[in-house]
Amino acid sequence: MQAEVEIREKKAAEALAAVSQEVEVAREEIEKLKACSDSDRGLSRNFDFESVQKDIRRMSAELERSRGMAEEEAEKLRKDLELREDKLRQVQSALLLTEKELDKKFQATSAYGNMKKILVQKNNMIKTLRQKVIEAGGNPDGGNEPPLPVEDE
Repeated sequence: MQAEVEIREKKAAEALAAVSQEVEVAREEIEKLKACSDSDRGLSRNFDFESVQKDIRRMSAELERSRGMAEEEAEKLRKDLELREDKLRQVQSALLLTEKELDKKFQATSAYGNMKKILVQKNNMIKTLRQKVIEAGGNPDGGNEPPLPVEDE
């Protein structure tokens, strides 16, 4: 969606640049005509000057129209992006809720309960064995490092 917004903004910017360039060319022509009209006040030069002025007014109006359309399109795309982001957040929250419900259902299964029970028994057995090794004066991990703390569940 963001890429689509960028593409449309790029097209609008290109159109704006093209129209701006045409306006600049027309202004340069006006300046040339003004210079020529100062030296030569012929009817044909005056006609060309008016024609160029008319073209400039037309191009300026077209430029304003293009700007307005580009701004409207950008606003429309921003609103669409906001709506899609809201929908995405809603879907993500629904997914998170569903995952939590599924996790609760899984924890309620007998297989999960049995595995948890086995793990607790094994952890207790490890704690007991470590304690016996410590009482015998050895390092429970078999190395020169101090023993690791045992986490309770």
